[in-house]
Amino acid sequence: MAWVDRQLLQRTLHNLIENAVEHGGPPVLITARTGEACTLIQLEDTGRTGPAIPPPLPRLLPAHKGLGLQAARRFCRSHGGELRLGASERGGWQVQLTLDPGPTHPPRP
Repeated sequence: MAWVDRQLLQRTLHNLIENAVEHGGPPVLITARTGEACTLIQLEDTGRTGPAIPPPLPRLLPAHKGLGLQAARRFCRSHGGELRLGASERGGWQVQLTLDPGPTHPPRP
C-alpha cells in the first residue's frame, strides 16, 4: 500500500487516459501492480497512427512535451518515482508511472 495525493492521482490518470483516447485510440488498457520497490501504473493505447517517435524511444520525456505529460511527470517525481514513455506492443504508446511505496500510513497534517 502506498499513500498518494488522491486528487493529483485522479487528475494525472484522467489526463493520461484522455490523451491515450484522443491521440492513440480506444480501448486503453490500464494495469496497476505493487511491489516492495514501487507501485507501477501502466496505460497502453492501440495507436491509430503508432508512436510518433521512432525507436529507440527516450527513457524520460523531453521537457517540451505536452502539459498533461509534464503534470504527470511532476506527480510521479513528487511521489519518489518517474514517468516513462515508450512503444506499446499493442501498436501505440505505453505510459508507465512508478511511485515510491512511501510510508505505510498517511502523513500527519
